[in-house]
Amino acid sequence: MTAEKAEALELAGLWRRAARCWLDVMDSSTDDAERERLALRRQHCIAMANGITPDQRRYQNKQRYREQQSGAGY
Repeated sequence: MTAEKAEALELAGLWRRAARCWLDVMDSSTDDAERERLALRRQHCIAMANGITPDQRRYQNKQRYREQQSGAGY
């Protein structure tokens, strides 16, 4: 798999397939910085596949943090 294929899948809205493709690209990479970037890209695809936008995820994380700070969380 190639990055171009993964990007094409993203453009088509095929988020799960794109996430799998990014995993293959990440496995073939030897540079740690690039692997980190690819992991973030893959995580974005997984979030989109779940129907959670990055803004919603950020909001949920803020809520969890506030609950933990107030002692009401976990």
